[in-house]
Amino acid sequence: MTKIKIPVSAMGTPLTEEELKSIVGGMTGDTNNCSCHLEYELGTSIIGVHATDKETCKAKCSAMCVNDEYCIHADYEYYATSL
Repeated sequence: MTKIKIPVSAMGTPLTEEELKSIVGGMTGDTNNCSCHLEYELGTSIIGVHATDKETCKAKCSAMCVNDEYCIHADYEYYATSL
């Protein structure tokens, strides 16, 4: 067998760290999880919300409480998992 020689000029530019993260993240099946904990006088309601980062999760949960006249307080839980 002979070795294949690939010229360096055919290799292109190396991937950036962010490009590598997006490739690996897509392959591993990363998922983002956000749940809003809305507090009422009579109890708490937990609602799942679509968010891609912690700040978006926090903002969406706060907005849910502001838009609900019976909501006293909103809290959130955000975490990302890899498969």
